[in-house]
Amino acid sequence: MNIQVQSESVSNLAEISAGYQLRFRPSEDRNGRVLLIQPRNINAERTAVNFNEALRFEPARNYSKSLLKEGDVLFMGKGTTPFACPVYNMPSRSIAAGNFFILRPDEKRILPEYLAWMLNRKKIRETLLIASGAGVLMPVVRKKDLEDLNIPLPPLEMQKKIIELHRLMAEEKWLMRELAEQKELLIRGVCKKLTGESEHGENNE
Repeated sequence: MNIQVQSESVSNLAEISAGYQLRFRPSEDRNGRVLLIQPRNINAERTAVNFNEALRFEPARNYSKSLLKEGDVLFMGKGTTPFACPVYNMPSRSIAAGNFFILRPDEKRILPEYLAWMLNRKKIRETLLIASGAGVLMPVVRKKDLEDLNIPLPPLEMQKKIIELHRLMAEEKWLMRELAEQKELLIRGVCKKLTGESEHGENNE
């Protein structure tokens, strides 16, 4: 049975604002009031922010418009691989760097994880990259193009099921990587023993 799913523009589903624009390279300040979330603080799966790796600093000017809330979605639109990531489990006050757009979804209509998942889909990324200019060395997704982007909007219950399936798939990928790494270590250990190589990588005389 085919399920009819309507589409909505991102602008109708979320408020979009810009991250905190840095005038100078920030310096770490252990007594700083906020954490600065940068692209390198997003995990490889684009599912979580690594807050423990974020820079703590003291902003030079007002940062209230860039403050993050639980359930926000960060969208990195600079470069050839744009991506989105939901924000949860903030340990302290945090702001997003200017590389990001901050999307604040209407959670009565769309779940943050679902919005992030949609923005990470290959077809969506390609649509945004084309809008930013085909063949551009450093593509930059414009706010207007992000706002005008139409995405499928199934009921919340269906969104939850999609998110859960995506989470299970991500966990499976992580387990497979862990298994591959452990297998590689085991094989290396066996090869060292077979060749008489010491634990420090030196051949036994």
